Amino acid sequence: MKWENKKEVKKGNIGEVAVERFLEEQGFVVYKTTTDAPHPFDMLCVKDKNTVFAAEIKTKPKRTHYPDTGFNYTHYEDYLRMQKKGFSVHVFFVDEKEGVIYGNTLDKLSEKCTIEHEGDKLEYPKREKHIIYFPICNMEFIDYLEEYEINSIKEQYTGSY
Repeated sequence: MKWENKKEVKKGNIGEVAVERFLEEQGFVVYKTTTDAPHPFDMLCVKDKNTVFAAEIKTKPKRTHYPDTGFNYTHYEDYLRMQKKGFSVHVFFVDEKEGVIYGNTLDKLSEKCTIEHEGDKLEYPKREKHIIYFPICNMEFIDYLEEYEINSIKEQYTGSY
């Protein structure tokens, strides 16, 4: 199967378009790769020639039994390396179950914190095997998804989470 025909790729593309729409409405100019090869982030965002950051978009809902969401730890390490080279990295989560986009800078997501959940104390960031999780309470609300975006993402359900 071709890469672009995979459900997870189609789902991710829908999330990227939703975040791009929001950023452009906020006055950002969004640059995306034109090279058909692996790339270190989804888009470069610039506003007024003063604000510049790399945006990474994760199109996935929060976990069902935990107040968090996350992504591959190897990608997290890649973003940390980018930050060390002077790039600000913003991670956007597109959550079709909640119908919203939320996220934060990698710096904010990486801050250690403890939250109580169902009588347990959970330490974050939380690494479980190859995934690193961040609590939803460390996320900022970004925008609501349009109904057609929610439905389009749900059509690409891959069974994860």
